[in-house]
Amino acid sequence: MADDSLRSLRSLADAVLLPCFDGTTAPEWVRRRVAGGIGGVCLFARNIADEDQVAALSATLIAENPDVVIAVDEEAGDVTRFEAATGSRFPGAAALGRADDAELTAAVAAEVGAILAAAGISVNFAPCGDIASNPANPVIGSRAFGADPQLVGRQVATWVTGQQSAGVAACVKHFPGHGDTDTDTHLATAVVRGAADEIRRSALPPFAGAINAGTAAVMVGHLLVPTIDDVPATVSRRWLTGILRTELGFTGTIVTDALEMRALADLYGIDGAAVRALAAGADLLCIGGATRPEPEIDAIRDAIVDAVTSGALDHERLADAAGRVRLARLPRRGWMAILCLSVALGLWLTVPRPALLIAPEGEAVGLMTVQGRVPSKPAGGAFVVGSWLVSDGDMADQAGAAERASWAGPRNARELALPGGGRLFHMTGKGAEDRARAACAPGVTVVLD
Repeated sequence: MADDSLRSLRSLADAVLLPCFDGTTAPEWVRRRVAGGIGGVCLFARNIADEDQVAALSATLIAENPDVVIAVDEEAGDVTRFEAATGSRFPGAAALGRADDAELTAAVAAEVGAILAAAGISVNFAPCGDIASNPANPVIGSRAFGADPQLVGRQVATWVTGQQSAGVAACVKHFPGHGDTDTDTHLATAVVRGAADEIRRSALPPFAGAINAGTAAVMVGHLLVPTIDDVPATVSRRWLTGILRTELGFTGTIVTDALEMRALADLYGIDGAAVRALAAGADLLCIGGATRPEPEIDAIRDAIVDAVTSGALDHERLADAAGRVRLARLPRRGWMAILCLSVALGLWLTVPRPALLIAPEGEAVGLMTVQGRVPSKPAGGAFVVGSWLVSDGDMADQAGAAERASWAGPRNARELALPGGGRLFHMTGKGAEDRARAACAPGVTVVLD
């Protein structure tokens, strides 16, 4: 192969790779590869000290290549990279799904998007479109909006619209649905059992909702559905090209879950999984979690090049994938637009609203005052998922006020005024329940998930 052709092919192969790295500044090899056209990078908690630092890191990468994808998993609730040390300031999917308030979900998603946009993030691997239908599931749980496919579909579509209004691409996951499994794909292949028609009815509506809402990307999980195909969805042409592209009409970027997860790597190796995923219809290959040294990134790129030269992977398919990676980036918003959006959202969140109190049977009951202390998971009465503290008045003593000052810092503070007085506080971080109880007096209810 001529040198120019080889360089062109390597460039296409680089353009579909999304590696990660260690540290809060980009190492030399990352800057060099970004300048050379690698698809992008995925950030984890180990790359994040605070929002200003991430903005500086992003600016360094964008200076090397304005088209670079900078991705992160910022779901709110239990999965956060920006606030891993304290816990997310935002209610997660389970809390939002129980409230089923489209206005609230849109506002939370838009504020998350505004924070990410200000930090230079282009793609957020959220929301989860999984259905919480299997209590034995070890990895989804509160990351799902609920167990009802239609409710989850509404919430997913609302999140997509809200987040993308801030200029950050949404990536709904984990297609075709990780909810009804009992295995962590980091460790082994997760199997989704059931008739094909039932799986389509129960698992796919949230992804259809996200697509109709204009999601920029869809992340495919390493999920085996024997009644649909005999290989995991990540490497299944039936799932990616036949169902996601053709039946559901998705035209954006298909992102893989991390290729080194054992559900896939144990079957094909990372190099083989990369080639098979591209051939099946994936576009952007996530090589995340544990950092892979640059020689391993080279090996994956070279495996893709070799697959094209041998005929195992069509050149047109690789070129199509590289082109679709660009679809994962929404137009970057100006700083003034981001500032205005953030201010507007802050004002919205301080407007008096009913407390998000949920009856045990799932019925929203609005503002309810419960006198005295209650257990964190009461057998009866009202409670809130999502680590919230509900007060019908001010903190009653100085010790409580001092304790509140120690946890209501700028990284995790959230306070909403309630009709008729009282406040709704957001509690996050380790030991939140103990801190809440220390701050409470009669007339204050502690409600934590």
